[in-house]
Amino acid sequence: MELQIYHSVNEGLYLWNGTSGLLIDGLHRGRKTGFSDTSEQYICMMRQGRSFFAKPNDLLFTHIHEDHYDQALVDEFQQRYPGRIVYAPGLDKDNIQPVVLEHGIARMQIEEYEVYAFTTVHDGKIYEDEPHCSYLIRWKNRWIWVSGDAILVPELVDGIRTYTGQDNVWKAFVMVYQISSESGKAFLKKIAPEQICLYHLPYPEDDRYHFCNLAEQKCRQCKAEGLPVKMIASDSFIDS
Repeated sequence: MELQIYHSVNEGLYLWNGTSGLLIDGLHRGRKTGFSDTSEQYICMMRQGRSFFAKPNDLLFTHIHEDHYDQALVDEFQQRYPGRIVYAPGLDKDNIQPVVLEHGIARMQIEEYEVYAFTTVHDGKIYEDEPHCSYLIRWKNRWIWVSGDAILVPELVDGIRTYTGQDNVWKAFVMVYQISSESGKAFLKKIAPEQICLYHLPYPEDDRYHFCNLAEQKCRQCKAEGLPVKMIASDSFIDS
């Protein structure tokens, strides 16, 4: 089976390989800050053990801002699915211990997913001291880069290639501020993924800061610079 990736909203991603799932930044709030809450439909699936939650799932978070992470929903998940892994940088309740490989890079094995946690700096000066990780995830021959809200710099790619070797990164997930910065674009040109996916956008009804309009504008600019970026729709599977 090919690895499937479903995008909910904000930075919510669900990886499914036929036997186990990995939910990244997928239980959250965010409407108060111009993004979106996890949909009620998604929460109902979790509560009833349907659809994505009918098989074993583990949770991974880039950081614990409310548009990525909600403590009440995570607590409910752990009560309903005891023993499943929950990991976020700086989280007291995580139940897996990453193996440190080198300064700023650690490894976790979560079911069939090989996860490399890169310590990165959250975009925005007021957030720069808060714990944040970007993830390089491997399943078979597929490598995925999940940026979170990190400041992306081209020097990160050297660390990534230590583990990917000659393999290409299949998909890189980035948000609008990363494709707006020169360092972020330099990172993407250097890593050269097969597909650049733009996420971290709210539902239209929650978009009071016009993130979607900004994203469309920046995607056009990137395309003109030879850097094709695909805006991915909420509540949908991402094309292979």
